[in-house]
Formats: sequence, structure tokens, C-alpha cells
Amino acid sequence: MKRMLLVFCLSCLLVIPGFLSAQTENETGLIKMGLSADVLDGLVRDKGGEPRLQEISDGSGYDFVATDWFGAEDAGAVAATGNIDDPPQLTCPDDGSVHAGDIFTSTDFSVTDPDGDTALVSFLDISPPATNDAAVIENHVEWVTTCEEHGDYTIRLVATDPSGLEDTCEFTVNVYNQAPQLTCPDDDSVHAAYTLVSTDFSVADLDGDSVMVTFLDINPPAMVSPTIVDSHVEWRTFLDENGDYVIRLVAADSCGLEDTCEFKVTVYNRPPELTCPNDDSVHAGETFVSSDFIAFDPDGDFISLGLLDINPAPTNYPRIAGSHVVWVTTCDEEGDYVIRLVVSEVCIPADTCEFTVTVYNQPPDLTCPDDDSVNAGDTLVSTDFSVTDPDGDTVLVAFLDITPPATNNPTIVANHVEWVTTAAEGGDYAIRLVATDSCGAEDTCEFNVCSRTSADFTISAAPDTQYVTRGQSKDYLVKLTSLFGYAETCTLFVSGLPSPPDSGVFDQDTLIPTDSTTLNVYTTTDTDTGWYTLTITAQGPSAKLSVLQHSTQVMLYVEKATDVGDWTDNPNSPKSFALLQNQPNPFNPETQIIYYLPRACQVKLNIYNVLGQKIRTLFDGYQGTGMQSLLWDGRDGDGVELGSGIYFYRLEADDFHQTKKMTLLK
Repeated sequence: MKRMLLVFCLSCLLVIPGFLSAQTENETGLIKMGLSADVLDGLVRDKGGEPRLQEISDGSGYDFVATDWFGAEDAGAVAATGNIDDPPQLTCPDDGSVHAGDIFTSTDFSVTDPDGDTALVSFLDISPPATNDAAVIENHVEWVTTCEEHGDYTIRLVATDPSGLEDTCEFTVNVYNQAPQLTCPDDDSVHAAYTLVSTDFSVADLDGDSVMVTFLDINPPAMVSPTIVDSHVEWRTFLDENGDYVIRLVAADSCGLEDTCEFKVTVYNRPPELTCPNDDSVHAGETFVSSDFIAFDPDGDFISLGLLDINPAPTNYPRIAGSHVVWVTTCDEEGDYVIRLVVSEVCIPADTCEFTVTVYNQPPDLTCPDDDSVNAGDTLVSTDFSVTDPDGDTVLVAFLDITPPATNNPTIVANHVEWVTTAAEGGDYAIRLVATDSCGAEDTCEFNVCSRTSADFTISAAPDTQYVTRGQSKDYLVKLTSLFGYAETCTLFVSGLPSPPDSGVFDQDTLIPTDSTTLNVYTTTDTDTGWYTLTITAQGPSAKLSVLQHSTQVMLYVEKATDVGDWTDNPNSPKSFALLQNQPNPFNPETQIIYYLPRACQVKLNIYNVLGQKIRTLFDGYQGTGMQSLLWDGRDGDGVELGSGIYFYRLEADDFHQTKKMTLLK
């Protein structure tokens, strides 16, 4: 079997005459040799003009034989022998990663060519598209990334030999950028108008990027924004900032990735605390010095204390001295004064307090000499008067007036009164004295002097007050006293008796002055209960009644058999606590205070003066059910006689409290 060898030269191709044609038996093999059908066409054709090419391989290249379509070999064919060109072989760099914004430098790629050709490697494309293309530098790839790129990018390379044969490969580059991690300072607090210096914040970046921490915002808005100083926050607060503020910080890396955090700052300013001095009192005209006040600021702020006001307005205003209040009062001031103090600091409104100072000046208590008499033309030397001052003031006693007017005014000599009468002055005279303390507070009293131009007498009766149960009787001792030798027989009368009208009987209804008798007053079971004022009169035989008739009065209280004692069986008895009006009223020197208790209980009865000061406790103890009575002799708790004036008695029994007024008149 004839074979025709076709030898391919590397430098040229031998073209077989036109009757040869080549038809590949192995299309794949020819393409791998880099020959196309156009190249083979015209190399080998049969005599009919139809190409026919058959591959014979011996391992060192490719041999071809030309045959016709019937398989017959053509001995006249031109034989050609040659090798077909192979493409280069390209191996890409390893997959890699790069921080966004940095330059990626790959590992080396490798390229070989089976034919020993020199192959050119170049960048083909990148997917997804990037800002910058990758570049082949020597035997590796460099790619300049930007901060906008993130994720996986596929880079393709191509290797091309001089014949234009190519090989491609691809590798993956991961572009990453992790955000920084910011931890804020601890929650904190700061005093208003002070500067906050926070604890340190911390920031980390897993990529090792340079990170900048800045202030983001503060809520609610502040007058001055916080600032970053080194690794902490400083914030200057102002006076009117108070409450919770949220500060936010932001950390940004070189590519602008951010992390935020927030922390809370409480701006505080606690108010000062002011405790006023105790309520107090001062004598008018003296200097008041209070107890200490207490001013304290829980934040340790500087505070100032001052007088806010005083009401009512005084002549002199108080002042602050150390930790107390000093006030120079005058004699014109009396009563309760409310002093208000104020403590303040620069940051907040003031705190105030108030206390009360009672300015008092109790008048002196003047007791006049006893009523007296004097022979017209003689000098009266009275008994001693007495004067006391509850406040211990110096008191001056002076003559005030005499009624009717006299030729000579009485005078004060030591502690008694002297009055030089004239022979023409006869009758009753009322002399008034006045006691004045250092602030001008006064008390007056009067006593009567009978200036006698002839003989006369006086009448008296005792006791001045008595209580009698209906159906029983009481006795009064009546006495006449002779003046200037009066010795005429006097007739006694009584008026104001309870029913019946003749219920008063004298043991003797006529008396000679210096003698005495008994007045017996009896009642019946029908006598009306209540107070009776009995007027006892002695009348001499003379027709000059203004001189020779004198009277005195006594009090009698007629009560039911159940008025005193246990009233629980009496259907008309009170069903609740009751405090009756004292009897007599006005009184001198003693009075009866009656009250009813519907049940046994603890009882207290106190006496007060017009200033509300307790001067005596008449009773403090346990009492049984029924009507109770107490006698007050017009003295205080120390046994000192009290002067004329208005007094109050107050009953406290269980939850019952009642106060009534009474008058002591001397």
C-alpha cells in the first residue's frame, strides 16, 4: 500500500497541486494543532478535486496521507511532513484578600508554552466591575482598590503566544473592611456649672485601621457641646442645665465605616437646706438674739444667707450676725412678728424659712391702797399700794386724778398716798393712781376716801358669795362700824331676795355701829334656781340719807338638790359636757367655776391671762360623773394676788375643750 508522507516544514508550507485536498478525519486534533480547514484546503486534494486528509500519528508529530474518496492512494501526490503549534498553558495566582482602599498584590502566576513560544500574560477583566482595573506586574497581579469596593471580585488573565493562541484563568479576591468597635465612657454625673471629665472610652479596629473618635450629638441640646480630649470626653455645663443628658460619640475608620455609642450624664444641683431659729419672744424695747439657724448645701456649694422680710414692718429691721438673728425692738412694737430668712446659691432659686418673734410688754399690776376716810381738814396717809411688773420692768407710780376735784392733789410718798384736805371738803372722793413701766405700758387703780365733816358709819357683810340648795338656808354676818363717834341706832333692810319676798330675816333688824347681827336667808323647794344679788342697807335716823345710809352686796346661788353631786338619775340633767359661767362675775376676790361631766374622766382646768399664758392649774386629775365646782381665789400658782383684768378659764375633759372669760375687779 502506497503511502505518501506529507512533511510540514516549520518555516514554510509545500503547497500540493490543486487536485489535492485535505479533509480532516479528526477535527479536534487539527484544531489542537492550530490548523484550520482553510489551511489544510489546498494542501491535499484528490484527482477529482476533493480533499481527503487522514491523520497518522507516530508520537513525534502528525503525519498525513492523501487518499481519494474511494480510499485509493495517489502515488503522484506530493508528500509534506511538519508539526502543528500548541497554545500556552496559564496558571492563575492563588485566591486572596485585601483591605478596601489598599493595593492588592497577588501571588505569582505561571505560564508555559509546549512549543517553547514566549507567551504574553495580560489582564482580561474583573467582575463585578471595579473603579480601577488590575494590572500584571512581572509575574504577579496588582490591583488598587477603593473604599467603595467590598465583597468578592473575580479577576481573569489571558496568556497569548506569538501565533495568537490563548489560554485564560481566573482567581478571586475578597475586598473587606470591618467597622471599628467603640465603647463609650461610663454613665456619669456632674454639678451644674462644673466641667464633666468622663472616664476613658475605648475603640478597636479589627483591620488595624486608623480610627478617629468625634462628638456626634447631645440630647437635649446643651449650650456648649462636649469635646474629645485624648481618650475621654469633657463637657462644660451651665447654671440652667439640669437633668439627664445623652451624649453620643462616633468612631470612623479611614474608609468611613462608623460605630456609635452613647452614655448618660446627669447634671444636678440640689437646693440648700435652711432651718430657721426657734420661735421666740422679746420684751419691747430690748434687743432680740435668736437661737442659731442652720444653713446647709448638700453639694457643698457656696451659699449666702439674708433677711427676706419681716411682717409687720418694724422700726428697725433685723440683721444676720453669725448664725443667728439680731433685732433691736422699740417700745412701739408689740405682738407677733414673722421673720423670713432666705438662703441662696448662684445656681438655683432660694430656699426660705420663717419663724415668729412675739414682742411683749405686759403692763404693770397696780393695787391701790384700801378705801379710807379722813376728817375734813386733816391729812390722809393711806395704806400702802403695791405694784409689780410681770416683765421685771422698772415701774413709776404717780397720782392720776381725784374726783371730784380737790383743793390739793394727793401725792405719792414712798409707797403710799398722802392728801392734805381742807375743812370745806366733805364727801366721797375717788383717787386714781397710774403705774407706768419703761415702755409706757400702764395700769391704773382707784380707791375711795371719805372726807368726813361729821360722824358716820360703814356696813359690811360676809361671806360675799354662798351656795344654797332649794329648801335650805344660809346665814350672812352683817356688821356696822362707827366713824368719828357715830352711835345712832341704824335700821337694816335687805332686797333682791329669792321668793318668797320675806325669805330674809335679821336676828336683829336694828344695830348700833360697832355691833353685828346675822341675816338668815331661807328658800323653799319652789324657789327659782340661779344667782341672786342681795343688797343689805343700814339707815340711820337722820334725814340726810346720802351720808347716813350705806349698803353692801352679797351673792347667793340657789341650786336644785341635784345641782351638785350625781345628776345621772335626774332626767333634766345635761347629757353632755358643760362649762358654766363663773359666779360671781365680775368678782373680788374669789369666784366659783361650775361644770358638768356626763361620765367619769380625766379633767384639767387651767387659768390664763390675756396673753394666753397659763397662770394657774386649778385641777388636774380624775373626776366622777356629775356637777363639779372649783373655787378660784384670784391668785396665781405661786400664791401671788393678781391684779384687775380679764382672765380665761379652760376646761379639758376627754375630747371636750371649752374656754370662758371672767373679770377680776378690785
